[in-house]
Amino acid sequence: MPKDNNKELTLLERVLGQRIIALPQESNSMNCQYRIQIESNELYDKLGHIINHGLSSLPIFTTSVPLDKLVLYKDGKVSSMLKGVKGVGGHQGFELINHTELAVNIMNHIASILNYELAEIYYKAYAETNRLFDENQRLLAQQNIQNIFVAQQINALNAKTKFLQEAYKDISQISKSEIARQGIYTNLQKIRIELDEIFYNFISQIDQELMVKNFNDVSNNYICARYALSHYIFALVLEYVVAGLIDNESMKFLKNKVEEAFCSFNQTTRNLRGELNSIQNSNFQTQQYIWDNPFFGWWYNSWNNQPQPQYSPYQQNELNRLNNENINIENINNNVLSYFDIKRDKEALFNLIEAPKQYLQNIVITSEEKEKE
Repeated sequence: MPKDNNKELTLLERVLGQRIIALPQESNSMNCQYRIQIESNELYDKLGHIINHGLSSLPIFTTSVPLDKLVLYKDGKVSSMLKGVKGVGGHQGFELINHTELAVNIMNHIASILNYELAEIYYKAYAETNRLFDENQRLLAQQNIQNIFVAQQINALNAKTKFLQEAYKDISQISKSEIARQGIYTNLQKIRIELDEIFYNFISQIDQELMVKNFNDVSNNYICARYALSHYIFALVLEYVVAGLIDNESMKFLKNKVEEAFCSFNQTTRNLRGELNSIQNSNFQTQQYIWDNPFFGWWYNSWNNQPQPQYSPYQQNELNRLNNENINIENINNNVLSYFDIKRDKEALFNLIEAPKQYLQNIVITSEEKEKE
């Protein structure tokens, strides 16, 4: 296939710096939509050395004896005879390689070669997901945080944010070291558990503040809970990537967990909205009763000859208080609960989870074709 230098490179091509061809599915091919052919001398040569010129000569045998100690025939084939001082020095049998072990060993090498490129795919695909961090932090900075508990929890969130962002930036380097990968994976598990605890702390605070109608703290705790949830989900996705759980079954399980987390928060939002609306409706009924029953009765305005209510100072203060509560509730409903687009955020995370799927279905690695002069 001639190279088209004007064609825009795909994400994987940009990451690998190599030409990639998506071949149509053949009738006897694996059950996938496309076969991905990666033309890369580097990858091809590495795999060539690992597989030792292919698996076409099965069965495959191995020996612990160095090749220079074995007798070689004129056609290049290796004998089981050992070289001696005056000819043959003995025989050394070969061990038959277990096919399963060989396949696992080869795939481990392939995985290590592609793991860096896969991490880079996630890195580039995360641009949209990173918006969740930016938006949450920007909204949080606008809040007037006076509650000591909330301030302490926010400090804990900020510390975990820094770790998650650093872990993500270094993900391609982490994949090169098993020790670093295991350390980051352990820390991600720990941070995810702590984020889950912080999330439920904020949710419980919402209920307490709602009972005393402290709407400013209700708003702050809701925003912080959503902030913690975003970080929890991102830590979960990172945990899977760092652990190498990128197969279809693992990704499906991960998507279900993300879906459950969002659904749980959606239910929390619906419950909070219902409680706020209940308070607002009760306020309206109380206001209506005061409007209809002024303490000092009614008097007629001589200018328009319309009855005017005469409220007591207590009634007037109560009307003002209820009106302020309703304004706060409207603000939470319109500017806080409606601020987060769960559908958009979920799609961004799912795009991150499925980033490599369209590229890593059935990979065929070949050497690069020499261009005809």
